[in-house]
Amino acid sequence: MNIREFCYSATNPISAQIKMLSRKKDKPFYKKINVYVDRDYNLYGEPMSEDTTHQMDVAIEPITKLEYPYSDEQLEDFFKTVFGLCFSYYVEHDTLVNTRNNPKKKMSPFEKYMKARSWKAAVKDFGLININWYKDEGYRVSITWQDAKMKNAFSCIGWEKDTVVPTDYQNCELAKSFRKTLDVLAIGPYDKNPYEDE
Repeated sequence: MNIREFCYSATNPISAQIKMLSRKKDKPFYKKINVYVDRDYNLYGEPMSEDTTHQMDVAIEPITKLEYPYSDEQLEDFFKTVFGLCFSYYVEHDTLVNTRNNPKKKMSPFEKYMKARSWKAAVKDFGLININWYKDEGYRVSITWQDAKMKNAFSCIGWEKDTVVPTDYQNCELAKSFRKTLDVLAIGPYDKNPYEDE
């Protein structure tokens, strides 16, 4: 397998603030993963969970890497691995919330993985594709762009540009949909929406 998981040990204060849950007991109807893409088209999957204090999505560890080149089957295994990590634990303390308005916040999993001093430094050479799974709809593949004027925050360009793949898909349909999005993904920061003329 060309998939490698990188796990980090939480410090004692953080460990005390995290509640481990049984995936068999907790079955969410929604899951989301962030797939960061570098300029060599290596992929970095980041699972999402929930901050129970603020009731909002929050990125969690570990980051899973898939190195280029990869087959459709390897892509499908990669997605399965990262989605399987979603809600593997809930975050219960506001210092772990990944928001820019929180002066006490810890580094995001991706910043930590990249050993970067800031979000801007961590993502400057990356693009981002979001994949959301909804129980009643399936998988929604969303392209984003990195806004240099907003401290390199990633912005979605609208749901009408998304690709939807049913939950019961076959023949690596999710991987093929992802590749089509990957082919046009803008990598690195831009001063304006690079897709606006498309």
